[in-house]
Amino acid sequence: MKVLLLAAVAVVALAGPAFACIGTTEYPETAEALQQSTLTPERKAEIEKALQEGWAMHSQSHETSDGAMMGESIEILRGLQSEIK
Repeated sequence: MKVLLLAAVAVVALAGPAFACIGTTEYPETAEALQQSTLTPERKAEIEKALQEGWAMHSQSHETSDGAMMGESIEILRGLQSEIK
């Protein structure tokens, strides 16, 4: 989880135009919310893995300017957020 948060900080620091992107702030916030949730450890691990995959997709979409991939990564994020709440 620390790696995910460190990666998020690095992307925020290096991605000028990405500041307008909701995923840039919401992926790290969702990771923090997951750690504070009351889900079972097994379910937390499953969601954490999906969150890391979504974050990787999100980061790649910024690097490649792939709007479709960006949209998919945000859909993943929204789905995970709804499971955590």
